[in-house]
Amino acid sequence: MDTVPIIDSHIHLFSSSELDTLAWCTPGNPLRAQHSLEQYHSATGRRSNLRGFIFVETDRKHSLSPTDFRYPFAEIDWIVRIAAGNPRSGEGHTASDARLCLSMIPWAPVPLGAEAIARYVTEVKARTERKVRVPGFRYLVHLQPRGTMLAAGFVEALRWMGRQGYLFELGVDQRQGGMWQLEEAVEMMRRAHEGMEEGRKVVVVINHMCKPDMRRPTPRGPGGRSVDGRRPEDEESFKLWEGWMMKLAAFSKTSVKLSGAFSEMEPLFAHDEQESLDFWARPDLKEAGIWAEAWLSKTLSIFGPKRVMFGSDWPVCNIGGGGNDVAWKNWHWIVKEFTTTRLNDEECRAVWAGNAARVYGIPI
Repeated sequence: MDTVPIIDSHIHLFSSSELDTLAWCTPGNPLRAQHSLEQYHSATGRRSNLRGFIFVETDRKHSLSPTDFRYPFAEIDWIVRIAAGNPRSGEGHTASDARLCLSMIPWAPVPLGAEAIARYVTEVKARTERKVRVPGFRYLVHLQPRGTMLAAGFVEALRWMGRQGYLFELGVDQRQGGMWQLEEAVEMMRRAHEGMEEGRKVVVVINHMCKPDMRRPTPRGPGGRSVDGRRPEDEESFKLWEGWMMKLAAFSKTSVKLSGAFSEMEPLFAHDEQESLDFWARPDLKEAGIWAEAWLSKTLSIFGPKRVMFGSDWPVCNIGGGGNDVAWKNWHWIVKEFTTTRLNDEECRAVWAGNAARVYGIPI
């Protein structure tokens, strides 16, 4: 298994000099520190079979009215420096790291409609100068009010992206945002694809299995299950999540990432009273794997092995995953244990790298 190529389909990177440009990075945030390639290498252990990663935008501060995109553009410039092997002092990456940056998914002002996003993409092209692959864009809808995904401009922008061959990264949140986000995403997909030729329908990559409610019951019995023996599959929220995932999978242009689970499994892992990422205790991996199995298994059965891909969600995985020294390795172990017992060699290779390579247009 350790010889199977890996493409990490979902990571974030940010330098210490630009922390104040991140919309979520308040002074008390546990991730308020540099997370660059130096820290990513420490997290992965410099695995020889790690072919590289897909960088996904990190929610930089911005404004749609009046338009202010300077920080998203600064993020693009930062990733171009990584991909071009042109580091600045203190940024935490070297020229040799360039080979790992396989693709970038920048932020885009999708709600502003087709004309606005076309102008934005022109600027992105000018900044990247073909130094890094840009197969698509993301606009985090799980932070937005109801109706955002269904607004005419939003749908028009998605249809434009499909015609231009760009994909859309979908970030919705069942646990904290509500089930309505999945329902709205399904209707968004229907409108975006309606009347479009198959080859021009926008490809949608679903982040983090739609962030389902994976919190364990209290008190707990063996394997983290409730003392009365109820399984995750018995819970109403799981059944509703499953139903909407099936509706999303019914669209032929959807894929999904096996990622983001540690953020949704809290309070799975105990931590030191100092509440520092440096003091997170190593989790009980066997119990974590048993608990996560329900969502991983259902996602795989719904989408099939040709439409799911491994992603770490680093460094967000550090919160709840055991900290930077072990979190990436812990999630890799859980997904490896899950896939090797259910999939053949060809299917495993697809989940770990092949599907991401196909969706993002990466030669491997």
